[in-house]
Amino acid sequence: IAEASAIMVAIDTPFLMEKKGKYNEDKNQVELIRSFLAEIVDSVDNKLIMFVPLKCEKYFYEDRMDEVNMKVREAYAGIMDLFADVPTVAMVITPILTMGGVVFDRFETVGDTHVARYEYYQKAPHFHPIFSVQPIYYLLSFVSKLYYANRRSVGFWKGLLQGFVSFFDKNEEFILEMKRLEEYRMKNECGYSIISGNKLL
Repeated sequence: IAEASAIMVAIDTPFLMEKKGKYNEDKNQVELIRSFLAEIVDSVDNKLIMFVPLKCEKYFYEDRMDEVNMKVREAYAGIMDLFADVPTVAMVITPILTMGGVVFDRFETVGDTHVARYEYYQKAPHFHPIFSVQPIYYLLSFVSKLYYANRRSVGFWKGLLQGFVSFFDKNEEFILEMKRLEEYRMKNECGYSIISGNKLL
């Protein structure tokens, strides 16, 4: 994770949103993630951090995705603050409707664990994920910008990354297609937003 160019922070959204976030820390381990990232913040360079709320169906159908975005910003403010002033780090919020056809119903307590229970949306059980490609669009846009900004920097592309840049040099159309994906990225709608590092995206 410390060496990766991108970090995806998966968020179990009902635990973030329901009961005023009472069970969020137990489930999503925000402080554990923050403490790990705090240890590497001084060495972080050229990194994309994606906060990805999953299982957002209930809030999407209730037109509450802006609220999801706000809750992510509140709950993960400690992480966002770590990198807010790091110019080589981009942070985004990219929600996903994981299954599409089910919505959060209630929590049940099983032993010492709180378990989320779901029900079919409109009593119609079908698998229909939404927005699942969006984090990939953001990632590929980031990689393409990284490539164009650093392809002539020998120090940046040492080791395995040199093979990576060599592939792109020989496949210019591929990197151009990656760059074009920026046109299809969602921005400032359905809970999507760029928190920082807009120039890197």
